[in-house]
Amino acid sequence: ANPNSTALKPLAGKPLIEWTLDSAIRCKRLDRVILTSPDREVIEHVRNRYGDKVMTVERDIEFAGINTHIADTALHAIDCYTRDNPLPHAVAMLYIEAPFRSPEQIDTTINVMEMFETDCVIGVRPESNTFYQHHGAGMRPVRKSASLRLERDDLYRDAGRMQLVTIDFLSKKHRTVGGLTGHVILDQNAAFNVTTQWEWELAEHLGHKLLDRQKDGKE
Repeated sequence: ANPNSTALKPLAGKPLIEWTLDSAIRCKRLDRVILTSPDREVIEHVRNRYGDKVMTVERDIEFAGINTHIADTALHAIDCYTRDNPLPHAVAMLYIEAPFRSPEQIDTTINVMEMFETDCVIGVRPESNTFYQHHGAGMRPVRKSASLRLERDDLYRDAGRMQLVTIDFLSKKHRTVGGLTGHVILDQNAAFNVTTQWEWELAEHLGHKLLDRQKDGKE
């Protein structure tokens, strides 16, 4: 087991990885949910917890390094999947560090790809703050005007650790983002990342609230 892995670390009493897997399983547009990991303990946990609801791929050591490109990992998982299944049109990559995405938000990325025939779709959050860059002689706003906002100058940040990419683009370009890129604007819950201790403490509170709402049938 990887001592630095947070996949099985409890978040609001539920292993972090299960937040993402539970949402993925409930999606209407995903044909198959695949977990890929080099951690045998994580693989065994998922197999015992989900059975055939989740296909597990034990990632080869060559794909487990910190410098490994995510495209290699995705293509390896697709290769394992297509040994017994037809090649899919696209693959959605859902990273466990963003545990609060809903099934509907994941499904929306697929709808966007189909509607606009994009190469990929990403989750984003709009940024209303004014950003500056240093140009040697002082700070200048990134937007053309800091006081007048135009839609074409709006800024968005990557959010939700979620990428949908066509197999064709992934195979040819060896990238998960690029080409004609669509987007889905996520709410603050879905965009929340859990990487630092401070974020974990906030996520504990948020996670309990979301689970309570699910029990009450509000989500």
